[in-house]
Amino acid sequence: MVCGGQLVISRQWSIAHAQLLTPYGFTMSRIQWRCLATAGLLAVNGCAGGDARPVPVHGTVQFRDGTVPRGEIAVIRLEPLAADGRPAFGDIHDDGSFELSTVGGAKGVLPGKYKVTLKVLKSYERPHVSVVAAKYDRAETSDLEVDVSGNGPKALDLKVDRK
Repeated sequence: MVCGGQLVISRQWSIAHAQLLTPYGFTMSRIQWRCLATAGLLAVNGCAGGDARPVPVHGTVQFRDGTVPRGEIAVIRLEPLAADGRPAFGDIHDDGSFELSTVGGAKGVLPGKYKVTLKVLKSYERPHVSVVAAKYDRAETSDLEVDVSGNGPKALDLKVDRK
């Protein structure tokens, strides 16, 4: 049963050409049902994301004295302040530079306001030792906030505290 419909198979047709009887008495082929379902999913996903396109975001992370926080694990994440926003993330390179992508794979960040979180750990081995202040671990405690707007590339220059 699909959407309350019934599957009707004619003796002359194979299962691939089966007709689906809708609750309203119309018949639709599987291909037509798939097209209708795909169109519905696209409409729902399109409405959820609006017309917002990701804005290219890159930048640098440095301690307040200008040196770069280094570690075997070094990542930056932007947590949206809006309930319908999408997080963004990126690796922090040895020179402190980063480029962000939206969760889901799109390069860039959707327009909106974000809290910045950082993880810069000396090594993969436990115990994990952070080189940046613990307040950057969580959006609730981070004092770094950015506003991503417009269409052009956005450069962020972030200054952070040592542990």
